[in-house]
Amino acid sequence: MKNVVLVIADDFDFHADSVVLRVERIGGAAFRIDPRCCEAPGRFRIHSFVSNGDRFHRLELGSRSVRSDQISGVFCRSWDFGLEPVGEDLTKVVGYQERVAALKGFFLTIPEFLWMNHPYREDIITFKANQAVYA
Repeated sequence: MKNVVLVIADDFDFHADSVVLRVERIGGAAFRIDPRCCEAPGRFRIHSFVSNGDRFHRLELGSRSVRSDQISGVFCRSWDFGLEPVGEDLTKVVGYQERVAALKGFFLTIPEFLWMNHPYREDIITFKANQAVYA
């Protein structure tokens, strides 16, 4: 089944709620995740598989999961992975950084053409040097 729309958004985001409702109304499935789940250990897991030469990854968030090869579109409202621990011991800081890297890694395995609003492309647009060249 390849009809899952990945919605990356804060838990409380009216626009993301609207996208999820619309996707479900037209018969699709939405998998919503708040990237700030990186703040706490154990909130998600990522597994990688190789089967018959194909590679895919599975993101587990509580009792829900989605495979990277099921995703047919990505709607990104938030690229905020939460607050890095400050003044904490090194293991907490490194743990947070590893969780962010793992979650970003999962997101970035999804082909760019499936993103409705890719955060790195949007960063390029807002980068002042690029704007000056086009102006």
